[in-house]
Amino acid sequence: MRVVIVTADPQAPSIAGSIGDALDDLGCSQTAVNFDLEGFSRAVIAPPRPTLIVIDTPGRILSGLALLRKLRIHEDVHGLPFLMVVDPKELGSLARAESAPDDVILAPVLSTELHARMRLIDRRFADFENEERLQVGDLVIDMSGYEAVLSGRPLDLTRQEFELLSCLASASGRMLSREQLLERAWGPDYDGGARTVDVHIRRLRSKLGPLAERIETVRGGGYRMRAPQR
Repeated sequence: MRVVIVTADPQAPSIAGSIGDALDDLGCSQTAVNFDLEGFSRAVIAPPRPTLIVIDTPGRILSGLALLRKLRIHEDVHGLPFLMVVDPKELGSLARAESAPDDVILAPVLSTELHARMRLIDRRFADFENEERLQVGDLVIDMSGYEAVLSGRPLDLTRQEFELLSCLASASGRMLSREQLLERAWGPDYDGGARTVDVHIRRLRSKLGPLAERIETVRGGGYRMRAPQR
């Protein structure tokens, strides 16, 4: 297993309680890059592909969150989970953040806890492509749990908004007509007009932030969700 670490000092030796020391203890290969992200793309695309990106910013929660926002839209990290190392005193700031990592671990890092968290992350992300979980960029749709999470933040969607989002994501970039969306999201017995879809699409877009532009209107046809560029 290979891990990419974004840290203040990539050349610093691994000391007890550090993320590097815990990864060494677990036998993980690791590549460290600086906060300026020089060499980050090379580190991510180099084989074997990393299974995890760690943002190592204990005591620097604001810097860590800024890095997370920047890395979430980086074209080379599609589908990779983020783990952030934080100081216990910083948890309040993390709870108020608009964009959150996929998981956090408190400093000092224990290899036993890190191992457990990595297994849980791996299990969650291994399910992204099955029928019950969909991923479009930073958007994860849990069909069985009836939850949509954008950049680590759960979205407050109504049932119809969730159904619309699921339909569009499942279509993999194909256009769905208003009539098709009505039947799939409301059911074949719904007798409302097709313009109902337009109203709910507007509401859905307002909750998707930067992802809203991926839901495209096809003139005279319907809607489609544009997949992120790989």
